[in-house]
Amino acid sequence: MKLKVALVAAGTLAVGSVGYLIAGPLTPPGGSVASTYKTLSEVEPRIAINATNTPGNGTNVFVITQPGSYYLAANVSVPSGKNGILVSASRVTIDLNGFAIVGSTGSLEGITTAGGSPSHVNARNGTIATCGSTGINLVWAPSCLIENVAFAGNKGHGLQAGNNTHVSNCSASNNTNSGFYSAGGTEFQDCTAYWNGSGFTSQQSDMYERCTAQYNTGIGFVITVDTKIINCQAIGNGQQGIVCTSDNWITGCQVHGNGGSNMAGIWATGVYNHIEGNDVVNNGYGIYVAGATNFIYRNKVGSSTQANFFIVAGNHVGTIGTASTNGSLINGSSGGGMGALESDPNANLIY
Repeated sequence: MKLKVALVAAGTLAVGSVGYLIAGPLTPPGGSVASTYKTLSEVEPRIAINATNTPGNGTNVFVITQPGSYYLAANVSVPSGKNGILVSASRVTIDLNGFAIVGSTGSLEGITTAGGSPSHVNARNGTIATCGSTGINLVWAPSCLIENVAFAGNKGHGLQAGNNTHVSNCSASNNTNSGFYSAGGTEFQDCTAYWNGSGFTSQQSDMYERCTAQYNTGIGFVITVDTKIINCQAIGNGQQGIVCTSDNWITGCQVHGNGGSNMAGIWATGVYNHIEGNDVVNNGYGIYVAGATNFIYRNKVGSSTQANFFIVAGNHVGTIGTASTNGSLINGSSGGGMGALESDPNANLIY
């Protein structure tokens, strides 16, 4: 037994020795020694916005003149008479990196193209606050992307967007004019506008999905032509919830508690609007349609102080009637039931 153990130990030592003997050479290769560390540009392959990389001028704290990816490393204070960042090149991305561009009294815009027309200007992940004019003004810059930006307390609009721009997961609060303004062709998704002059203002051909306009002093959504508002909320605004002109689609929205007695939850002034499947409650007028050839179907309207529906002649309107109520307690899976009116898929219901 002792002999067997000794042989096993010897064999293990021999294997370990062989492993040691076949290890690679310890002599370094010839030539100069090169660093194996990454350069700063490899670690952070973007350009910091600062006085060295993006020097400003008499009217701008910083100026971006070349395409590329830029980021903030600190908050930016914008003094009187200046913009925060002027973008004069196309294909520029600005990562606010969690920091804020903060305007002083008399300052101009937070981020702007200042009348130029670069395209594909993107901004994300930060705050634009208390600027003397608009927070971000890209009204002449098409095909931009704005995401995860908060616009707060700016003296103009929170955001002015140009054609073919996508805006998502942004918020606007306490801006003097509209929280969000679009020159046309902008898509808004999951954005909120609170306590602004108006919530969202659109010129034409916009798309709003899952957006909320709440407690703005003016109108929640102001749209003109060829715009869709889908699954949005207009709640507690000082004037109308949604105002539209012609050729718009308003569907699946909650429009509650807007305006005084002469205001409406949904107010359509023109033609060929499609108003369907909305829940419109506790407004002055529920749905007010002043133009002809509009389509009004499957809406639920109630508790209006003036009238639940005010629709001039010449429109296409689903049957309007009062929804039935259950006469006794329902406790289980039966009882209640639907009347003929409620079984009509195109009926507008009052409740």
